[in-house]
Amino acid sequence: MYTKYFTLQIVSLLISSLLFSSEHKEAKELFTEAKCMHCHNTNDFQVRKNGVSSFAKLHKSVQACATNNNVGWFEEDNHNVSRYLNHEHYGFKQPPKLEE
Repeated sequence: MYTKYFTLQIVSLLISSLLFSSEHKEAKELFTEAKCMHCHNTNDFQVRKNGVSSFAKLHKSVQACATNNNVGWFEEDNHNVSRYLNHEHYGFKQPPKLEE
């Protein structure tokens, strides 16, 4: 009984991990194509250094950068890049993925 439960937990974790990583793949590509790291470095993504203290503030910062640099992202792109950065650097509680 314990073995089946353990196996089910492992399979569930693997599936959720794959789904989560595929969700952020497109956002990572947008972030890379926009050349965000030409202006930023990983130290910029620390809460204490940049004043970002919530997902809402992170999203607002991403929108400002996207607008100021004319990257041409839609709101869904801004949201997804914000979720990607949150996953990689911040860990704030975040809203669900935008509905299409």
